Amino acid sequence: MLFRAPRRPCWEVVDHKEVKPTPVYYDQEDLQILKIHDSDIAGQYEFEMRSDFRCRQALEAARLELLHQIKKDHCNVLLVEGWKLTKLRRGREMRIRVHYHGKLYPHLCSDLATHMILLGRPARAVGNVSRRYPPFIEVLEFN
Repeated sequence: MLFRAPRRPCWEVVDHKEVKPTPVYYDQEDLQILKIHDSDIAGQYEFEMRSDFRCRQALEAARLELLHQIKKDHCNVLLVEGWKLTKLRRGREMRIRVHYHGKLYPHLCSDLATHMILLGRPARAVGNVSRRYPPFIEVLEFN
């Protein structure tokens, strides 16, 4: 006799939004780049939702977590940022999957190679490094 676990329904994609990597800092005279890290970084985060989708909060939390990770390498900015956000549903369960990424800003340091895969390139900067929101967060509905 063959025993199987009961089948659970698959996750259904409810919505998907994507912002291609976009420069975050434009020729700011009060921002000085001290170091560009030699490796890329990207993060994928999943958030379980109880009653409704909180896309903006999930996206901001993913960005803050990625910035927290790059502090271990003494970096404090991502020069170019992008993200993908997917809403998933399975029965009454809801989940948000965020893939936060970026790539090297090519105008700052032309001798560093950029990668075809769009990942994050952390950097260390001084000056006006103010708290920023993820680029084009307005494409998400307000919640």
